[in-house]
Amino acid sequence: MSLKDTFARWALGLYFLVFILSIYFSNLRLVQFPENTLIWALYLVCTLLFAINKWLPLCGIILEIFLFRLSQQNPFLKEIHYDYLGWMLCYFVFWQLCSSTPERTRFFQKASLFVFGLSYAASGLAKLQSPHWQDGVFLEFVSRKSFFLSWTEGLWPMVPLSLWAAVAKAVMALEIFALPAIFVRQLRPIAWGLLTFLQLGLALTTEINHISVALLIFHLLVFDPEWFQKRSA
Repeated sequence: MSLKDTFARWALGLYFLVFILSIYFSNLRLVQFPENTLIWALYLVCTLLFAINKWLPLCGIILEIFLFRLSQQNPFLKEIHYDYLGWMLCYFVFWQLCSSTPERTRFFQKASLFVFGLSYAASGLAKLQSPHWQDGVFLEFVSRKSFFLSWTEGLWPMVPLSLWAAVAKAVMALEIFALPAIFVRQLRPIAWGLLTFLQLGLALTTEINHISVALLIFHLLVFDPEWFQKRSA
């Protein structure tokens, strides 16, 4: 397993650790998930074993079951980053089972890149159907949920809605651009870099950053150092 995949596995394990603990110590667990404490202990042990690459296929499957039960118990909790988390678990389980056949592992890496482009393009097309995205209202709302609100509260009224609308259109164009970009070698690192910069900004500045953190781990997973090696060759 490459260094970036190892780091992504550790990051994914840490994400699940925080994710599971946050649910366990919340009121949500008492209402929606009244399981025995031993079941939650099993989830946490699987998370730690997954991170250190022990019994990875079994732990990955158990965590997949946790995600599935989470979305089934409370449909309102179903968020898009659950799909990314599930895909990343499949990625590592597949890698562990097929590590002796590099061509299969490479195929799954390419499939992950396709999921990367397709999911962003679908997100961009969905935003096109939302009037709150097109007129910039949603971005204005997100900006008001910033971690730095106390520092910048006086600045937001100065930003015209037309500017937020222009930024929203740029975001939608970038996301739709991701799908065709993955098929062009020279464009892959450009699309990946711009989208990573976008998610990093959201992760560092907004209160709804848990989705961006999950996506950044996925970005790390699909990153290929050969993009830059080939470009310089």
